[in-house]
Amino acid sequence: MQATFRAVVGAVFMHTIWTAPGPYCRDCGLHTFRRQTAKSLTGGWCSIGAIVLTPIFVLMNLSSRSNVAKLPAPQPQGDGRAPLDPGPPVFQRPGAYLYPGLAFLLVILIIIGNLSS
Repeated sequence: MQATFRAVVGAVFMHTIWTAPGPYCRDCGLHTFRRQTAKSLTGGWCSIGAIVLTPIFVLMNLSSRSNVAKLPAPQPQGDGRAPLDPGPPVFQRPGAYLYPGLAFLLVILIIIGNLSS
C-alpha cells in the first residue's frame, strides 16, 4: 500500500523535515509510522516552524497508519527479505515524552514565577 510518513525536528531557528514515502506492508508501515512519529514528538518542539508542523505531521501520520494497519500480516517472501519489526508503540518510547515534558515544566515554572511576583 502506498503511504507517506513524515517527521520534523527543530533546531532553534530552522527545522529539518524527513519524508518516508513508499509501498509498505503492514509491519514495515507500522515500523516507519512509529519511528517518524516518535522523532517528531522528540524533537519537533525546538523551533517555531517545527512547533507548528509537529501536530500536523502527527495527524497525517495517524491517517497513513490507519490505512497501513488494515493490511493483512505480511507473508514470507522467497527472496529472504523479512518485514521490519514494528518495535514498541510510540508512547512506550521515552523520547516521545522528553520535550513535551520539558515544555510542560517550563510553562509551570513561568506560571509559578508570575504568581510569586
